[in-house]
Amino acid sequence: MSETFSSRWSAYRPSKKVWLWSTIGASLLTMAIGFAGAGWQTGGRASVMAEMAARQARNDVAAGICVERFISAEGAAKNLETLRNTANWDRSKFIEDGGWSTIKGAEDLGPSAAAYCVKELIRMKELPVTIASDT
Repeated sequence: MSETFSSRWSAYRPSKKVWLWSTIGASLLTMAIGFAGAGWQTGGRASVMAEMAARQARNDVAAGICVERFISAEGAAKNLETLRNTANWDRSKFIEDGGWSTIKGAEDLGPSAAAYCVKELIRMKELPVTIASDT
């Protein structure tokens, strides 16, 4: 009489060597699937991604402030025309020299804040109408 699979499985007693290699293989397979397909990240990569996200957020805020200052300034239409006529590589310097990208107490913004501001300003078809507040 032949034994069934379940009875053979119940009777099987693996050696310590088989247990060790099975555990190692299962661990490696879990890590390979996790890092390759499940989106796992190492701590170092997660730190780099967090720093990049923080830098992007600072630049977005700085660009928003810069655009607001630029369009609220006197002669904004003329300045926008001058900005558009300025060479691409000098546009950030134009924004920095105008003081629109400078935020008091935030020295770590770097030159990319002005570049983001330029990108937003150039994208505008026309300046929005600003309403002076009474406060």
